[in-house]
Amino acid sequence: MNVTPLHSRLLAVARRSLTLRFVALYGAVFVLGLALSGAFAATRMAKLVDATIDTFGNTVVSQLAHTALDAAMQQDQIALQAHLSRLLKAPGVISAAVFDVQNQLLAQAGATPYELHNRRYLHNFTTTMALGDNIIGRVVVTLDTAGIERVQPEMHAVLAAGCAVVLIL
Repeated sequence: MNVTPLHSRLLAVARRSLTLRFVALYGAVFVLGLALSGAFAATRMAKLVDATIDTFGNTVVSQLAHTALDAAMQQDQIALQAHLSRLLKAPGVISAAVFDVQNQLLAQAGATPYELHNRRYLHNFTTTMALGDNIIGRVVVTLDTAGIERVQPEMHAVLAAGCAVVLIL
């Protein structure tokens, strides 16, 4: 077969073009995979932060309901106030209140609802206090979760920096 210089140049361009197409295809697949991995990691981090907040809040409010049950049954406001004051020493606990079955405030410690108005990162957790089938009252605890929730923007920055480094290399 007789190959002319023009014919050989066309074959070379076609081969390079095919190689460039494969490189572009693999590059696009890589970038898409990187973007999907980043989106998955960010979503998973958000779910973990929410689960951490819920677990911490439910644990704190349940423990308070358990420890304050006897004092609430006797309507011992001094003992209830002591329980709430000790609870406020825990990190992230901003406010706690105990109500009787008629929803009358028995004891409250920490910030008042007015002081908490328009603050970010606050979560309220409520549970009932019961002895057997008898409801004694309810407990409300307000947590400041700024320390936990600030992890998300930091994680997004780390993911973005990692993606930038991978794409540069």
